[in-house]
Amino acid sequence: MGYAQGKVYVGKQTEDGLWVGNPKDATKEFISTSLAFFSTNTVRGFNRLDGTKNLILNVKVDKESLQLAIEQLQNEVKRLESNGE
Repeated sequence: MGYAQGKVYVGKQTEDGLWVGNPKDATKEFISTSLAFFSTNTVRGFNRLDGTKNLILNVKVDKESLQLAIEQLQNEVKRLESNGE
């Protein structure tokens, strides 16, 4: 599995990470599978190996859900501000 230019690829690679043949673009399948692990209308934070943190949003596209996501993001901003970040 590899990632390049905003896409996820699946295929055979050498020990040096070079593709053998043409890799398959698995971006849609990867995103769909990943989102199955997050309940709808959630904002989750993850610590990365490089010490930074990312957020993943899985929000249903309707007025109520989007308002809830905005509220959750505003709370995250307040938390960062209170920690001096």
